[in-house]
Amino acid sequence: SAAIHDERGALGVRAMQQGKDFLCTKPGFTTLEQLEAVRRAGATTGCRYTVYFGERVGNPATVLAGELVRGGAIGHVVHTAGFGPHRLFGRVERPAWVFQHARYGGILNDLASHQIDQFLYFTGSPSA
Repeated sequence: SAAIHDERGALGVRAMQQGKDFLCTKPGFTTLEQLEAVRRAGATTGCRYTVYFGERVGNPATVLAGELVRGGAIGHVVHTAGFGPHRLFGRVERPAWVFQHARYGGILNDLASHQIDQFLYFTGSPSA
């Protein structure tokens, strides 16, 4: 689903209650309550709620870097840092909901989630 950020959790729960796995782009939810509802739905239905991180999965350079790390070509990752450009204004017009925190979830939810996902991938860590 590419639904607005705050709508994804409930949409996913409804799909899971119908016996369907659910895939959405990041962020998967905007509140801890939405996360808990998804966890409960997964526990009761056995269905999966998967969040797609395109800056890792959809980026061949990132995939290759991870493969090089795992293969030992780069060495052991001991530190990561992320610097991502993000232009709020300019060539791309932002929809009104982006400026509503309850709907959008904030900058950490939107952008830092990509870096956190990549850091976990590069370091082989199962969780933050």
